[in-house]
Amino acid sequence: MINKKYSEFENFDEDYNFDSNEFVDIPNLEDELESEIKKTKANLKKAKIMLIGGTGVGKSSLINVVFGKDVAKVGHGVPTSRGIEKFEIPGRDIIIYDSEGYEIGEDKLEHFNSNIISTIESEGICTVWYCISTPNSRITDYDKEIIGKIKSYNIPVHVVLTQADKSNPTKAQEMKTTVKAECGVESFLVTTNYIKIQNPKTNKEYGYLELENLLKFTTENITDENLRLAFVREQRCSLKVKEEEATRIVNQHASGNAIVGFSPIPFSDAPLLLASQVAMISRIICVYELEEQESGIKGIIQAIGLQGLMQQGGKMAAKFALGQAMKFFSGLGSVAGGMINGAVAATFTKTLGYTVSTICYKMKEDEINNTKKTAFLNGPTTEMFLSVFKNQFDKLGQR
Repeated sequence: MINKKYSEFENFDEDYNFDSNEFVDIPNLEDELESEIKKTKANLKKAKIMLIGGTGVGKSSLINVVFGKDVAKVGHGVPTSRGIEKFEIPGRDIIIYDSEGYEIGEDKLEHFNSNIISTIESEGICTVWYCISTPNSRITDYDKEIIGKIKSYNIPVHVVLTQADKSNPTKAQEMKTTVKAECGVESFLVTTNYIKIQNPKTNKEYGYLELENLLKFTTENITDENLRLAFVREQRCSLKVKEEEATRIVNQHASGNAIVGFSPIPFSDAPLLLASQVAMISRIICVYELEEQESGIKGIIQAIGLQGLMQQGGKMAAKFALGQAMKFFSGLGSVAGGMINGAVAATFTKTLGYTVSTICYKMKEDEINNTKKTAFLNGPTTEMFLSVFKNQFDKLGQR
C-alpha cells in the first residue's frame, strides 16, 4: 500500500489527463543522453591505485580479478622509478602502480621507502592496497612503518590479507586484529580463488571472502566524484558495488530535485528537472559500463524503456508545474506549494533512478553470465520498464 506521504500520486492518471508534452518541451532524448554521457566520460579522471607487497603475495591475481582483462599481463608495465611499474591500458580509466618487494637492509629499505612516497606524491595516487600474505601469519615492523608513513600523507591505505583461503581462520582473524591495533587501518581477508561453498551464517557463497568489502571501503574513501565514478566503473568484480554507487547518484539527484521544487517561478522548474534526470541516467549508465554496447545510445534508450519513461515523466512534470502554479492561488502559501513540489520531484527522480539502475544491473549481469535466454540481455520492452518502475515506486511508498 502506498504511504500517505506519496498518496498524491495514487490517482494521478485519473485526476490529470495531460498530454506528456503539454507543459514540458522534451528535447531529442537520444541526442541529449549521448551528449550527457560524453560529458560524463570526459570529466572522468584516471583512478590511480598503488599495490605494495612482496613477490608471491598475489598482487597480479588481485589486479586481474578486480579489474579484469588480465590487466597485469595485457597492460604494458612502464618503470616510474626503481622497483615500481605502472600498468595502463588504452581506453581504461584505471592505472595500477605495482611495487616490487622490499629487500632487507637499512639502505635498501630507505631507498624503497623513498620511491614509494615520491611516486605517491608525483603520480597522484588516490588509494594504496598494502598486500600481505595471510599464510605467513606475520606483520613486520617495516610493514607498520611504511603504512604509517603513507597515512601521514593523507592517502587512504588498506591492508589486503591475500591468499586467505590457504590460512588457518583463527590466525587470519588474529592478523586482522593486529593490523587494526598496531597500524590503525582496516584490513580485508581476500582470495582470488572463488569459493562456492556457502557461509552458514549468511547463506551465501564465500566467494572472494572480503574482497567486495575492500572495494566498498575503497570507494567510500575516494572523495573526488570523478575519481570515484572511474574506480567503480572500472572494477569488474562486484555488481553490488556498482549498484550502491548508482543508488548514491540517485539520492544525490533526488535531493537536488527536491530543492528545485522550491523555486518561486511557475513552470520554470520542469525543464530543469528533466535535465537533472538525463544527467542522472547518464551517470548510472556509465557506472555499469553500458554506453559502449554495439547497439549504441539508441539501443540503450530502448533497452531501459526510456520512451515509456518520458511519457510518465512528462505527466509527472506536468503535475509538478501545475503545483508551481498553485502557489500563486489565493489561500495557498508558497511554502506549502514548495513542500508538495519538492516531494513530487524527489519521489519521481528516485523512482526513475532506481528503475534505471535495476534494469542496468540485470543487463550487466546477463552480459557477464552470457545468459542469452533472458529478456534483459536483448533489452527489456517498455512494458517491462514500466513494471519495474511501478515496483520501485511502491517500494518507496512503503519506506
